[in-house]
Amino acid sequence: MPEVQILSLKRSLPFEILKEIIDHLADALRHDTAATFQDTMKNVALASTTFLPLARAHLFHKVDLSGSHDPQGTRRENLARFLLDQPHLARAVHWITYKRTRRDDKTNIHSQLSILLKELVCVKTLSITFDNFVSDIARSPPQPSLWRSILSHCLTSNHLTTLALHHIIATQFPLLEILSCPSLISVTFSSCTCSMDMEDEEFIDFAGSHSFNVQEIQFQEKLSLKSIPLICLFLCTNLRRFSGHGLFSSDGMDILPAQYKRPLAKLDCLDLVQTCESMDWESFLDDVERLCGGEAAFPALTHLSVGFDSGSYTPHIRPESIPRLFFTHVPSLRSFKAYGPMLHRVDLPRCLGPVGHHLSKLDLLWDFGEVFEDEYCYFDGNEEEEEARPNHVSNTLTQFKSLRLEALEDLSLTIKLAAAVCVDFDSAKELATIMSEFRGLINKDLFPSLQTAHAKISMMMYWKPEEDNPDEEEPYVQKAKVPLNDCLRGFVADETICYSWDVDVYSRAHTDQRLY
Repeated sequence: MPEVQILSLKRSLPFEILKEIIDHLADALRHDTAATFQDTMKNVALASTTFLPLARAHLFHKVDLSGSHDPQGTRRENLARFLLDQPHLARAVHWITYKRTRRDDKTNIHSQLSILLKELVCVKTLSITFDNFVSDIARSPPQPSLWRSILSHCLTSNHLTTLALHHIIATQFPLLEILSCPSLISVTFSSCTCSMDMEDEEFIDFAGSHSFNVQEIQFQEKLSLKSIPLICLFLCTNLRRFSGHGLFSSDGMDILPAQYKRPLAKLDCLDLVQTCESMDWESFLDDVERLCGGEAAFPALTHLSVGFDSGSYTPHIRPESIPRLFFTHVPSLRSFKAYGPMLHRVDLPRCLGPVGHHLSKLDLLWDFGEVFEDEYCYFDGNEEEEEARPNHVSNTLTQFKSLRLEALEDLSLTIKLAAAVCVDFDSAKELATIMSEFRGLINKDLFPSLQTAHAKISMMMYWKPEEDNPDEEEPYVQKAKVPLNDCLRGFVADETICYSWDVDVYSRAHTDQRLY
């Protein structure tokens, strides 16, 4: 039956329509695993001689040039010969992945693939990974290498739109060359450490003679581009989205070329995974305000997410400076997310006051796990030894009651507590007692436009298995959920608000008499 259907389809449809069908199938399969994609397209290619040339090109859509399973380079050398003989298949390569290992330095694979790279003229996506943080810093100047050749070729091809670099620690890292790639839209630096060794005049000449069209930049993990000045980010005047572990030094603002005097004007989404303690935030904002000439620094920003990590509160960033840093320059802000162990120190009413008339979505996650270390501890069975502790949960919710956000439509609140805070079932009851004082916390008086709300408690607690009932963990956890469910149920009394809540209690066995 399948053969009859294929023959009928082949005879009844023109070549162009068949190509569109197979192209559509390939696009739909790209979201599946690589193995599923390859197996399906192989079956299509082998179904008939008509389908073979249409489906075979899709089999070369993504090419892996890594040497993990090809230590001698034989497989890659054969691939190079094949694609050189089939230039239409070489043009079908749109995605290259390469994981560099030490073995590649001991083979002649660089010269073997150099000719092939010239034929790969349609690469749109490139991913390069160093294995186990292999570094070429010791080789200065850096020697010719496959990863540099691949990167250089793709940057100059005028087709590359997406670039991801992982675990690269390199000398003469071509940062400005990457950001100035005319076709590049999105770039990700994951655990990369590099430097921009360039004199002021050289930087001015380069910035003045190049355009920077990147729209999305991600700095993943704390080591990412640790020494890169913020000025490089300001060159990307088309930047729409930035996500990463903080921003970095603002040195060099005074040499910014004239055409970049309105930085970040198009930025729509800003996600600071943590507010880096290494940055002088006050100087940064002074520089930005001077560059913007009194206008809003982020006029197009609609989504802001900030992680307040435990190392944020240094002389470089103070809680009282946060409103000026983030909320006096965002006239278009619609969505704000804040999270982390230091969020309870942020004066939310003061911060959100300037944006209350247009902020429509608010997501807050208070993580009290680190906050309560050494100052908020319950002890098992000995109340006399219990330390005096500030009630941060109560203080935080009391502060929240002072919020007035006229345009807010969607609200999400999460309270996270670790085992250092919640030792046993009594901890859950005490927390529920505290939170029961805030019935009706979420209401139309505070948020007249509110439509949906969600509240969640995430709690890890120690569970001490009894000798006679070692398997009673699940009932123990379920028992702890009951009072917490009751208090969350009462957070919203207005039936016009679509409200949901969730209690996530999980346990960790512990037998110590005194628990921290």
